[in-house]
Amino acid sequence: IKRMCDDVVGADMTRISLFFKHDWWNKEEKLYGPCYTDLPCSLVLPFYNTCNGEECAGASCSTCTKGLTILAYNEHCVEYWASLQRIGNPYNLLAITNPDHTPTSDTLVEVALEHLGTIFQKDEPPQPTKATYRALHGASKYGHPFYQWRARAERDVDPVQPMDSCKLHFCHDAWSEYPSWVEGSLRSSQAVVERVLKKQDIE
Repeated sequence: IKRMCDDVVGADMTRISLFFKHDWWNKEEKLYGPCYTDLPCSLVLPFYNTCNGEECAGASCSTCTKGLTILAYNEHCVEYWASLQRIGNPYNLLAITNPDHTPTSDTLVEVALEHLGTIFQKDEPPQPTKATYRALHGASKYGHPFYQWRARAERDVDPVQPMDSCKLHFCHDAWSEYPSWVEGSLRSSQAVVERVLKKQDIE
């Protein structure tokens, strides 16, 4: 275990949250899992917070929070967004009511919308109602926001055979209905087990 811990290294991350009135990125199906890209966005994660009001209209409710979070997690992408954050004026500063939230720059929002438009194939994405910026780094009392394998680290993968009755193995979430989340890995694994048991008439 110590060798594995020594083989990982902490990394910085930038978190940019854009809030919208409508979930314009959704078409026929509602997106939940993150979208990985080779753009400076690195990863885009949709989020939905319901207002829980008596007159809540669900997906079409204008009070519910809908948004996209950009997570940039490599050195070049982190510096890319940090540079944009230093240019221009705060974006819609009056919309920021939480003193712990830092508004993004208007320049950053403009560039972010260009990237999001490319990812979700939207020529002119709507302007967000507010946008926040947060730089996460190792100076936090919790350490770095995430850790990754060092270059040329040796990694041992031991497959798990959950049932003696069949040759079935799991290796984390090769496919997941909620990518990048442990919940998605467990739910997807459970779904596979249920399908196998049903096929073999095993309870």
